[in-house]
Amino acid sequence: MEDTVRQEVQSMLKEADLDTVSERNIKDQIAEKLGNVDQYKNMIREEIESFLESIQMHEQEQEDEHERKSAAPKRKAAGGRDHQPQAKVQKASPAAVRAGPADSDEEEVEQSDEEPGSSGGLPIKLSSTRRADVSEFKGKTFINIREYYEKDGEQLPGKKGISLSTEQFNTLKESASSIQAALEAEDTDYKLQLSQRRVVRINIYNGKPMVDIREMYEKDGEERPGKKGISLVPEQWTTLKKGLPALNSAI
Repeated sequence: MEDTVRQEVQSMLKEADLDTVSERNIKDQIAEKLGNVDQYKNMIREEIESFLESIQMHEQEQEDEHERKSAAPKRKAAGGRDHQPQAKVQKASPAAVRAGPADSDEEEVEQSDEEPGSSGGLPIKLSSTRRADVSEFKGKTFINIREYYEKDGEQLPGKKGISLSTEQFNTLKESASSIQAALEAEDTDYKLQLSQRRVVRINIYNGKPMVDIREMYEKDGEERPGKKGISLVPEQWTTLKKGLPALNSAI
């Protein structure tokens, strides 16, 4: 039944007007067809949020490509040749995943020239290439924890990262102390369920514990880590934890 409900949600979203459709609309329409689906409301919400992330990714890719094409003639006209623009920081968007460094469970410890989080506001700088921020898309608020890479002089969202719904963020925020305790204890059995498919775990890489915030998937009856997610070294997690109140104030 759960797979049937999930397929119905995905099918309806492909045909829906995303500017007007609501979670309640979708739930009611599925109930008319399949009967009471109250027990699947969390799964329905998660499928909707995942779909919105995918749509946002596509729209952001098109916008970035349009901006690059528009900027090239202007740079040439201004100086007779194609000058490199100054680096521009682009605000994080829900799951703005595009071609960048390949994702992997093997995360590297990053060094930054300035102290992470030193600005005191948003976005929260976790390292030289990682930050946390808040954005809205189609009426929904997302908290983005993402790695950036440089292309054509601009900072663009990379593959490593995850966008949390406000409910998932609240669970993360309220459990920050237990996550910290598990990190300090290097407790690899620790698991915090943010949603049906999203978890926070403690991993060990190169002898160093990391906080892994990730979307899981099931294969052959086994839960496995997916590509949506990010692993934070202790320093990055500490900076994120200190910035939780600022993120919370922005949602």
